[in-house]
Amino acid sequence: MAVNWLDHYQRIVRFLGLALGENYEIVLHVLSEEGFYIGEIVNNHVSGRDEGSPLTNLALTKIKQEHYREHDYILNYKISVKANKTINGSTFYIKDEDGELLGLMCINADYSKHKKIAQEVLQLMNVDVENLISTEAEEENNGNFVEVLSNDIEEVISEIIDPKLLDHRVTLSKEARLEIIKELDQKGVFQLKGAIGKIAQLLRVSEPSVYRYLKEVNQTNKV
Repeated sequence: MAVNWLDHYQRIVRFLGLALGENYEIVLHVLSEEGFYIGEIVNNHVSGRDEGSPLTNLALTKIKQEHYREHDYILNYKISVKANKTINGSTFYIKDEDGELLGLMCINADYSKHKKIAQEVLQLMNVDVENLISTEAEEENNGNFVEVLSNDIEEVISEIIDPKLLDHRVTLSKEARLEIIKELDQKGVFQLKGAIGKIAQLLRVSEPSVYRYLKEVNQTNKV
């Protein structure tokens, strides 16, 4: 891939944002030596995120599993956002000539307005809209949400680790910290830019300690 791939995809993101319209959020996640960061985002009112927001658990897990080596994209998964609405997401893997991951381009579509119009049309047709809505809500509550968008790393971590364990009043043993590090590593959280510092803060240890715990976890996994 050309050296200026980042500029190329930034222009594509801006183009798609204008072409698709305000109901479509387009996000470019870039993989650097320090981890993932958002290199471009348009129509971010859809999710309320900004350039400092991290990758989601779904993306981190798929990357950890190296899903991109056998696939080029993920299509049409449900996303839950804080505004109590559901949006549909699709992710495209950006890879170099050797198939190594460079970043992700995500399209998140907000169909809230479309659903409202559809409901009004169905009401005009005397269709039982309430039953349809309750059925949809029941499906969502049964775990059909694949992804939850977060505004910062701490929110991502709290989706994986019981927040009670991260309470400053709780004293964690080394074994407990190792287990937390292990789980975060399995979910790919350490691929996020700034993850080490945030995890050190939450575990109330130094950054070198986090590196030592991570090294110990990886050595244990190799045994």
